[in-house]
Amino acid sequence: MSGEWEPAAKREDSPGEVILVVDDEVGVREVVQMALLDAGYRCRAASSAREAAEALDSEPVSLVITDLRMPGEDGVWLLHQVQEKSKDVAVIMVTAVRDLRIAIDCLKQGAYDYITKPFDMSDMLFSVRRALERRDLILINEEYQRNLELMVDERTSELHSALEALHATYRETLQALVASLDAREKETTNHSLRVTEYTTFLAREVGIAEQDIVQVSWGALLHDIGKLGIPDAILLKPGLLDPEEWRIMRRHPTIGHQILKGVSFLDEARDMVLAHQEQYSGAGYPNHLKGDQIPIGARVFTICDALDAITSHRPYRPARSFEQAYAEIVTARGEQFDPEVVDVFTGIPLDRWKDIRRMTLPPGAPMPG
Repeated sequence: MSGEWEPAAKREDSPGEVILVVDDEVGVREVVQMALLDAGYRCRAASSAREAAEALDSEPVSLVITDLRMPGEDGVWLLHQVQEKSKDVAVIMVTAVRDLRIAIDCLKQGAYDYITKPFDMSDMLFSVRRALERRDLILINEEYQRNLELMVDERTSELHSALEALHATYRETLQALVASLDAREKETTNHSLRVTEYTTFLAREVGIAEQDIVQVSWGALLHDIGKLGIPDAILLKPGLLDPEEWRIMRRHPTIGHQILKGVSFLDEARDMVLAHQEQYSGAGYPNHLKGDQIPIGARVFTICDALDAITSHRPYRPARSFEQAYAEIVTARGEQFDPEVVDVFTGIPLDRWKDIRRMTLPPGAPMPG
């Protein structure tokens, strides 16, 4: 065999792996190739490390058997070239005894095995078989990992879709429940839906984490659910409530908190329902919470609820403009409302709030001035 690149030899019973034999001594190459051919492997040969590196680009190789000491680039250089081109190619180093330390270093750098010269061909074939078996296991494991990752991605996507569908079902159910409450109060302009949209928008602007937004949204939607426990004579009274009626009306946050008790996916929203009438100064109800004692979702909600209340028609007064609502909310900064949330609120253009209002109005309903 010549020192030039020698094409792969093949036997009919070849298992398919191509082994590249690299040695500057033609006699060694021939002996190793013949033994590999007799064992059923396909072989290629190269007389130098650089020639072998070029060969790696022309045909896939499963295993490289390379001499350590060769003129020009050595086996260590070739080992690095193999690793750069493909992590799937196994490498067996062939070395003289005096190169043992270097050979061990090669193992640390990724070589599968080393064989010392002169070597017994049965030892060589045994090492080849082990190297290829190990390579097959690595490839099988890599394929398994790829399939596993794909399966996890698919299951994660399916779970995400299922959760989205479940949340949509929850939301539709809760919206239907709240719509019935709005209808009971003769509220025809989607109050609960509107304050939910206001609150969700402001919560994001304030910086509430996205994973918490859904609870804030549900808390805003369900804020008045406790009014289901308030008698119609009080809830629907067209005029001002007397002190005793106010005492009963002020129970609705606690009633709402009790209604939602045991609904695990609404735990955080439930706390917001309980606190939605608290005031930053501590003058609110039912627990007279102050400042940061009030859940952040409730602190955001109270501003949005005030915005909607001021700009909506009531039996005892007409709707006022968004400009007037801004002014009233700023006046109550630090007393009724969290000053930091007010600052974020007032930094948002009025037109943005008007757009939300417009999107949630029923057909034909008038916009406030």
